[in-house]
Amino acid sequence: MEDPLPEFSFSELDPDPARDAVVAAFLAADPDGTRTARIFRETFDQLYDGQHTGRFRWDQLFKTEKTHYGTLLEINLRREFDDVIDDGELLDYRVLGEDIDCKYSQIMGGWMLPPECFGHLLLVGTASDSDGTWSLGVVRASSENRRSSENRDGKTGLNARGRRQIAWLQLDAPLPPNVLLGLDPEALAAI
Repeated sequence: MEDPLPEFSFSELDPDPARDAVVAAFLAADPDGTRTARIFRETFDQLYDGQHTGRFRWDQLFKTEKTHYGTLLEINLRREFDDVIDDGELLDYRVLGEDIDCKYSQIMGGWMLPPECFGHLLLVGTASDSDGTWSLGVVRASSENRRSSENRDGKTGLNARGRRQIAWLQLDAPLPPNVLLGLDPEALAAI
């Protein structure tokens, strides 16, 4: 997006007790990110459906399938973290009484924010199967953290300040490997 994400510490974030409590709840449930990493991996594999389609790489998917990744991730995170996440009343989830919208983007910072999430917390994620990384964090979609421009649907994104306000649960954490990506062409053809 506009600028790369700088290094930061939690002390550099604006105070937001609700955000910090949600982050603490997720970190207590998954301190090293193992559960979340597994969900990102399983969501890739679910979308590829290699057993039926023969596909195993992101670039083999259609645009609509890539768009569907975010929906599958939202569902899979909800199932995995039923000890943390409740069904949302206004948005996707409720955690500790806070409404939270789950947003995924193929590119860091590319999350599209609809008007109904403005002012609420966001669980934002991104992942790259080819790079073997994933990231997940929590940020508030406050007016200070959003771009002033909107598309015709009223959606916008986080501005540079907002991207710096993300409290990361994990940032560029290792994704369980897609073993097929590391095979030579002959082995792939045999499979």
